[in-house]
Amino acid sequence: MVIDYRDKVLSFVRSQGPVLPVHIAKEVRTEILMAGAMLSEMVSKGSLRVSTLKVGGSPLYYIPGQEPMLQKFVGNLNEKDRRAVEMLQQHKVLKDNELDALTRVCLRNVKDFAIPLNVTHNGTSELFWKWQTLTDAEASEVIKGLLTPAPAPAATQQAVFAPREEPAEEQEEIRPEPPKVKPQKPKVAKPKPAVQAPLPDEPLEEKKAPKVAFVHTPTATTQTFLEDPSLNDPFYQQILAFCDKANIKILEHVMVKNQQDYDLIIEVPSPVGSLAFYAKARNKLKLNDADLSAAFVQGQAKRLPAMLITPGELSKKAQELLARELRGVAFTRLA
Repeated sequence: MVIDYRDKVLSFVRSQGPVLPVHIAKEVRTEILMAGAMLSEMVSKGSLRVSTLKVGGSPLYYIPGQEPMLQKFVGNLNEKDRRAVEMLQQHKVLKDNELDALTRVCLRNVKDFAIPLNVTHNGTSELFWKWQTLTDAEASEVIKGLLTPAPAPAATQQAVFAPREEPAEEQEEIRPEPPKVKPQKPKVAKPKPAVQAPLPDEPLEEKKAPKVAFVHTPTATTQTFLEDPSLNDPFYQQILAFCDKANIKILEHVMVKNQQDYDLIIEVPSPVGSLAFYAKARNKLKLNDADLSAAFVQGQAKRLPAMLITPGELSKKAQELLARELRGVAFTRLA
């Protein structure tokens, strides 16, 4: 019997406020990787939201309406971003073009607390930042005050009398006669013939094949083999064999480079039901930290946990990165 974890997670977050994947892992008694996948799925469906702010390298997950509770985690920001948050909290609304460059960059980083507002005034669009808990109506009143200049105080007119000046006696100005300069003919330099360097032979640019996405089906007809070249790829056949053995479903695959590189969306079975993963399959003998980071970043972009599939092994630096910072990436070796 598959246990529906969503209600349990929502109930826990509702009572505890913003949580980390480690908290959910303890609550539903599963691994952190699986807990992260559960939370990512709930974010994609709108049940939860994820923060930009990170605690120990992991974002916070919360229910819509719990945004003010993120304020207790401001101490996890770096010093510059924290100062920008404190300034915005104090003033409630800030005008972007009146801020220094550093503060403007910081406000763009703290999206949990700084809400951008584009206001059109006198035909010109201007950017303002409002504090997260400030309503649009309250922000509108503050912005009106910023855009409306204060009336200048009426100046008291006083008669100012200037003392009368006696006209000075006119004196004949004696100007010295300028010395006579003999005009010289300008020298015109003869242009030297330009020597054009021989153009180097330009190497022919290798054209890369466009990425093509295919939806995987268990049975392939002759027509499918003609349309999907990956099904004739030995490396992709190795991926299929691994997935079939592990009961993993391939929902979508993209051939980035024939026999070397694939992007996959897969469903992995778990005690709490099937979980969606982004998988990067690389046919390399040794993968470095850049390969590992690329898989993690693409998984984050798709809002899915990441898996790296390869017949090779990780370099020492990549192993350290996986153990220290990218624990959410699943590394799998093909047999």
